Amino acid sequence: MPAPVDISVVLKTFRRTQKRFERLATRLDDALEDARKYADAAAKEMEDLVHAFSDVSEVTPWRPALRFPKDQQMKMMREAAAGASSLQIMRDAYGRRKVSVGGRDPFALAPKLATLLAILAAPGGATHDDRPGWRTTPELATELKVPARSVPKLVYKLRRAFCDARENWQLIETSEWGYRLAVRR
Repeated sequence: MPAPVDISVVLKTFRRTQKRFERLATRLDDALEDARKYADAAAKEMEDLVHAFSDVSEVTPWRPALRFPKDQQMKMMREAAAGASSLQIMRDAYGRRKVSVGGRDPFALAPKLATLLAILAAPGGATHDDRPGWRTTPELATELKVPARSVPKLVYKLRRAFCDARENWQLIETSEWGYRLAVRR
């Protein structure tokens, strides 16, 4: 016959286990509350990131910069110093923008970049030579209807598009006054 069970011992063990489960449930509830707070904060941060990147017209994958031969680089520098002889921004039959610099073969350009190029090529702003004047970042941001922080990235993309088309990217000038295009008026 089995030994008699002391009910008071079983009851004590049961109460201790019950208290232990209650403490674990409280800790689990606190951990879940913290996780909800972190998830809400992460969702807010993600929403801010999406909002920050919503004005970016396109995201291009990283690729190494094109290298031009030394003689071609020198030619580009001379052209940038003298200014390109002409710039044409055209639309093809499908509404895409094409750009021709100095009478060379045209190349395709994204709409936002074509607008930026047209603004940079337009007369205006202070200048001491026969080129379009300098455009400040706030001016460009207002005309492009983008935040000011997006302007340097758009200028970078414009230079990159010129470079990808094997065109003279040095025609897009930057200084403490802003940006301009080295094209003769």
